[in-house]
Amino acid sequence: EFLTNTAMAAQANALERLGMGNEIFQKLHSISAKDERSVTLRFISEESCDFVKEQTVDVESKHEFITETEEVKTTESEKEEKTKTTSRHKVVTKVKEYHWKVTVNYSLFAFPGNDPESGKIVLQSREASTVIVT
Repeated sequence: EFLTNTAMAAQANALERLGMGNEIFQKLHSISAKDERSVTLRFISEESCDFVKEQTVDVESKHEFITETEEVKTTESEKEEKTKTTSRHKVVTKVKEYHWKVTVNYSLFAFPGNDPESGKIVLQSREASTVIVT
C-alpha cells in the first residue's frame, strides 16, 4: 500500500509539473466520473524545414601575401631617389549559403473519450523557429 501511494504521488507531481494543476485535475476527474469515459493524455509534435533563400558571399582567406618593391631613380642632379611600394593580396572565395527556416511545435493535452478534438484541454504548447545557414 505504501509503494502504491508513493507511485501515485510521483505521478501526480509529474502531471503537475507538466501543467495539470488541481483545477484541471478536478475537471478531468468529473468528466470521467460523470460521463463514464476514459481521459487520454496526448503529446503531439510537428517539425518543418522550409527553404528561405540562396545567397553568395565572399570569404577572405586568413593568409595575406605581401610584396615589397623598391625602385631607385636617378634624377638630373644625379641624386638617387628610392621609392618603396608595398602590395597586399588576399584570396577571396565565393561561397553559396543556403538559408532554411526550421520550426518545431508541440502540444500536450487531455481529452475525454476517443475524439481528441472534442473537449480538448491543453496543458502545454509551444512553438519555436530559427534560421539555419548551411
